[in-house]
Formats: sequence, structure tokens, C-alpha cells
Amino acid sequence: MIDEKLLCKTPAIDVSFKSISVEHMEPLEHYHDTCEIALFVRADVNVFLKDRQYAIRDGDLLFIDAYEIHKIIYTEGKDYSRYVLNFSKSCLQDILALLGVADILQSISRSGTRRIRLNLKQCDRMKDRLDELIKDNQKKDKAGAINRSVLARMRLKLCELIIDLHSLLQKADASCPDNTADTAVRKVLYYLDTMYMNPITLELLEKEFTLSKYHLAHRFKAVTGLTVIGYLQLKRVIEAQKSLRQSTQSITDICYDCGFNNVQHFYRVFKKVTRQTPLAYRQTNLPFPEK
Repeated sequence: MIDEKLLCKTPAIDVSFKSISVEHMEPLEHYHDTCEIALFVRADVNVFLKDRQYAIRDGDLLFIDAYEIHKIIYTEGKDYSRYVLNFSKSCLQDILALLGVADILQSISRSGTRRIRLNLKQCDRMKDRLDELIKDNQKKDKAGAINRSVLARMRLKLCELIIDLHSLLQKADASCPDNTADTAVRKVLYYLDTMYMNPITLELLEKEFTLSKYHLAHRFKAVTGLTVIGYLQLKRVIEAQKSLRQSTQSITDICYDCGFNNVQHFYRVFKKVTRQTPLAYRQTNLPFPEK
């Protein structure tokens, strides 16, 4: 079963600070249509991302790529404060290209680790920069739009932050003690991520990995918070979203290229996840206007 709230749509640039006391919060599985940089000021949570499980503590910085499914497991009775910065790649591509670092976000997404343990000086500097972006983000008119000059300043500040993030990740030890996911689950995740366009069933995975489908399903659910088929459908919807945004390919062709074998089923699953039809999604996700 796919949770209808998995997809979190965000503006081209959005930054916020949140502070709560965790009493009882269910594990949260979701993904964004933008990249995310999270600075955890106070935290005792575990995050599943790609094939790793990160123990997130005070002062940790985490990068999550667009459309990456991640799971957050909260610790009850703990204070939780964090900055979250979301941004679309399209709103920065022109500036990053002019700066000669057009591929920097791809490099970050390929990093061995996505978590950086900041020292106090680094953490304070990052908080100051995010506070500046929050102030800029609050300068909206009555319609909720940000002045073009303010938005341009935010984009420049964000590019500078991303360049620094890339430098910090390069210095980070890729072999830091982050727990990788269950070996079998990691192999299944890789298989689903690369073979999603083909017919896939639990029976096929059972033969492929010589592991009982029931045991495999249980282990997969325990690690990712999703069923195997639920993850597969999400992966297919994510790839369909990318095609709808980045190509003029017909919706029918996208349906079959992404592994769906029935257009009606594709429409039903796509709308359940995104709350839009494929056509409506394409029409409301045009390229960033300043690009």
C-alpha cells in the first residue's frame, strides 16, 4: 500500500526552522521533488537513506537528493530542532554553470556519505547562513511571492552554501561509522532502482536472490518502512515524474517505459502518490521561469 502523503511538494527555494519535543511520532517515510539540506541543531533520530542508516545527532548536516525516498525514525522524549532547506536544481543550474561547477550537485549525490558531523564553529556558521535565508524567505508580498532581487540574492547565497557543502563532504571520511542497510535489502534496492522498467514480482526476486519471498519481504519492510511492491511503484512514479518534467515524451510511452503495463493502473497509482494526474503534473511543473 502506498501512503498518499509520501510526496512532499515544495517551492523552488524554501527554508524553515522547526523545534518540537518528540512525545509520540510515527516513523515518517516520504520523498521530495526538490533537494534537501537539513541541519540538526538538537536531534536523536535515525534516517534511512539509499542503502545507509544514519544515526543523526546534534550538529549533523544531511543532504538528500530530489526524489530519494527516506525514512525518519524519532526517539520519544527527546527535543528535536532542525533547519530544513529545500531547493529545485533547475533554479540554480544557470548560476552553477556560470561559476564553472555545473555538475556539483551530481558530485554531492554520489558522495560516499551524505552526513557531515560539523564542529561548533562550522555549525554556528551554517546556522547564521540559514537564518539569513529564512529572513529573505519571509520577504514576501501579499500573494506570497518573493521580490525578484531578493530571490536572486537567495540563489547566490544558496550556491555558495552548496559549494561549501561539497567541500565539507570531500573532507568527510566516506568510511565513517554509518550502518549500511541489510546486505540482502541493499541488493534488492539496487535491483529495483536499476531494473524498475521491467516486470518484477516477489517470485522473481525470490529466484534472483535465492531467498524466501516472505523472509525478503519482512526484511525489506523492516529496513525501508515500505513493502517491496510499494517501493517499486514509488520508484516507477518517481521516474515518470522526471520524464514528465524533462521531456516531451507522450504520457502513454512514459507509462510503459517506467514499468507500468497498464495505462489506467499508471494513472491510478500516479494520482494516489502525487494527488495529480500525469497531465496535470506536467502542466504544473514547467521549468523554472528565470532559467
